[in-house]
Amino acid sequence: MKATAEYATANVAVWWDMKDCPIPEGYEAGQVRSSLEAAFKEQGYSGPVSITAYGDQTQTPDHILKGLLTTGVSVAHTKSESTSYFMYEDLVKWRRLNPPPATMMIISDQVGDKFTWDLIRLQQRTLYKLFLAYSVKPEYMVLFISEQWCWKKLLSSSPPAAGVQAGAKCYCKSCNYDSEYLNNFKKHLSSYSHSREEYVNPTDHKLVRYTEDWGRNYKATPEFATAKIQVWWDLFDCPIPQGYDARQVRPSIEAAVKELGYYGPVSITSYGDHKHTPLQALQALSSTGVDIAHTVSDVTYSRMFSDMLEWHRNNPPQTAAIIMLISDNVEILDCGLVSLLQENNYNFFLAYSFRSYKMSYLLTSAEWLWESILSGPLTSTSVNYFSCSCNYFFCACSSSLFCLSPSLLAMKATAEYATANIAVWWDMKDCPIPEGYEAGQVRSSLEAAFKEQGYSGPVSITAYGDQTQTPDHILKGLLSTVVSVAHTKSESTSYFMYEDLVKWRRLNPPPATMMIISDQVGDKFTWDLVRLQQRTLYKLFLAYSVKPEYMVLSISEQWCWKKLLSSSPPAAGVQAGAKCYCKSCNYNSGYLKKFRKHLSSYSHSREEYVNPTDHKLVRYTEDWGRNYKATPEFATAKIQVCWDMLTCPIPQGYDARQVRPSIEAAVKELGYYGPVSITAYRDHKHTPRQALSSTGVDIAHTVSDVTYSRMFSDMLEWHRNNPPQTAAIIMLISDNVEIMACDLVKLLQENNYNFFLAYSFRPYKMSYLLTYAEWLWESILAGEKRLLQNCSSSGSGNDQSTSMFYCRLCVGFNTKSIDKFRAHLSSDEEHAQEENEIREQMVLSGENKRLCQLAEYDRHRLPRQSNHMKKAIRTDFGLFLLMDVNLKPRVVNLLLSYQQHLLLFVMF
Repeated sequence: MKATAEYATANVAVWWDMKDCPIPEGYEAGQVRSSLEAAFKEQGYSGPVSITAYGDQTQTPDHILKGLLTTGVSVAHTKSESTSYFMYEDLVKWRRLNPPPATMMIISDQVGDKFTWDLIRLQQRTLYKLFLAYSVKPEYMVLFISEQWCWKKLLSSSPPAAGVQAGAKCYCKSCNYDSEYLNNFKKHLSSYSHSREEYVNPTDHKLVRYTEDWGRNYKATPEFATAKIQVWWDLFDCPIPQGYDARQVRPSIEAAVKELGYYGPVSITSYGDHKHTPLQALQALSSTGVDIAHTVSDVTYSRMFSDMLEWHRNNPPQTAAIIMLISDNVEILDCGLVSLLQENNYNFFLAYSFRSYKMSYLLTSAEWLWESILSGPLTSTSVNYFSCSCNYFFCACSSSLFCLSPSLLAMKATAEYATANIAVWWDMKDCPIPEGYEAGQVRSSLEAAFKEQGYSGPVSITAYGDQTQTPDHILKGLLSTVVSVAHTKSESTSYFMYEDLVKWRRLNPPPATMMIISDQVGDKFTWDLVRLQQRTLYKLFLAYSVKPEYMVLSISEQWCWKKLLSSSPPAAGVQAGAKCYCKSCNYNSGYLKKFRKHLSSYSHSREEYVNPTDHKLVRYTEDWGRNYKATPEFATAKIQVCWDMLTCPIPQGYDARQVRPSIEAAVKELGYYGPVSITAYRDHKHTPRQALSSTGVDIAHTVSDVTYSRMFSDMLEWHRNNPPQTAAIIMLISDNVEIMACDLVKLLQENNYNFFLAYSFRPYKMSYLLTYAEWLWESILAGEKRLLQNCSSSGSGNDQSTSMFYCRLCVGFNTKSIDKFRAHLSSDEEHAQEENEIREQMVLSGENKRLCQLAEYDRHRLPRQSNHMKKAIRTDFGLFLLMDVNLKPRVVNLLLSYQQHLLLFVMF
């Protein structure tokens, strides 16, 4: 479309990927700017145009670079694989400095694949005009594009701009270097320091998601405080709970939005098959002004979106308004919805019965669990703010990260597992039968290995693979020893193995043992299986041809496949019970000949063609992101809260004494009434310690570099002090759960713990950790709605703590005086020295790592030195050499501290 008056003379910025869209043969580099400006003017855009060309400029001929620079096109050197990373980084920086009206243009084939998720969310908050050029047209574009061109057609026959335009620069993104002179730039790119820098500091190829931490519930701005709120409610996904009064739905929704400051008129339409909705429910909904839309499940979302468009047409385009969707299937609507949200002045609210696995394209201003809306605001409860349990103030500054062993469960079978069922799923492609082994030896080898560990229960084995490629003698050998065989196409083997594993779990409750023979466990099975294991723990064995680098799953025993197969003779005779399965056709037979005949049939090949199997494993726990009510076992269990105050601080103006009652109120709402212990971690020199301690919150002084290692060490200490299988609850309040996730997940797999999580923003992607409840930190604190100014009677400063204050860093320090504790943290020289040493150690560790990389690079590329140079390092002359190359004294000291690295650096 043609430019409006506000955009006609606004800035236009262009980011150009020279690899995806090179200058075609026969075109001059000087024509790029004139072609772009001509295309813009044709659409009515005549504002100043800045252009930056990205690519590996060591491969770009000089005449192209000169042609670009003389026409005011800047050039940026990037390694090919990191071009999109730097383009997007510069685009986001430019947006911060250039508010709308302004126009952005991206020339690349990567927009649909790499840029879209984050850029579309940026555009929903702050809309710019967006142009696109490409060599390969994207199949589908969710981003709203004002104009798009094929790159070759965009370049016109316009002559290059006359004369030299000033302002263009040459950038090296690898080295943070820039120059206005091409000769200097070329010299830099060919220098040793440049190549070494690219080796030592490789750029992350994955684009930064700048909107990842936008998953919060935002208070209403004045513009939206009284705006219309239109609610579309999918009754299929988010029904009225049994026993719930349908008349409370409207007031519950209104209460939820009013809590965030939205007081505009609310219109609600409910979609469902209302032939089966009880009459009293329909009457109750309609009596409160909820519109009823009858539909069937197959067309619910198309009808819903049609109604959204009709509503949109009846509301002025740029008038502030709010769309609220109550549904679990937002992804069905997100492509259409995202266009509405990019092009109009709408906020978007979302409610669902379970948290989604991954954050959507849609930028939400608020999200809720449907059940939390219906449960309504918390009621005030009587809390004794001054009661004080035994609190501990300790300084936990120095610690190394504690890592759990990946084989905590590796032990002989206990009595309950010794004779329990064992099921084996075997990927024959990853772990084939080695040459020289008979197929009949597989079962005997596995059973021998199990018995060695004390497991003697019945063993069922299924071998998966493309059985059209498996010789008859192998199939006969397997079937004769009761190893079932399943035919799958190679790319769908893991899919069917995991599907059968999950089905087996449903039919075989613990105690029981599972074994997976595959190289795909770490890559494909882990995310979902580790969550299944946290809810219902089975013993898990693993065999592989290639050992996984790191295993989050707790494995009871693991073997290399070839070593596992012993020289045990095949079991004598033919055992009954094995079957042949065709997973593509849902066919099975007890006879090999019939199975072979089926695999070679026309109907089988046609079925595989018509119904190709999805290769991506089903995530069975994807819809487990709910807040679960307490079971009797956990209703009175201990709750241990680890609170990261760095990422989830006490809001300004909030009474710190309300933290404990707010947390307790949140868990009680779900039926958890057990004793709550809270430890707050951060640098407590500037924390209101007295207010926290008066309500029984323990204070752990730490510094940011070691907060999470200390936190996890304390979790392990707490774990050791609680019987292993006693029901208990760990609650973590932090935005950085992924730092501890791998270690925490082992605790949760191996023990009878539930896990709660609170954060200041919703995570981009669901974690390995299986949570039984999650909250936004602000929603926990808002539950009690007590602010400092409303607590004048209790805020007199006379709250006395009977706690002991400990500094675990400084041996022997303890006091009952908070003033002495505060003085210790702020002025004690030994304490300050300990903290400084920790921080310096972290800095030196980073510098040491870099020096090792530099030394490694130099060792392979610098010419070898003579013997007298090798000796120089052991003399004062060696120190002179170091000082002579203008190294910083700090680095010199570091080098001298690590002599092996120094020898590499100088000797080679």
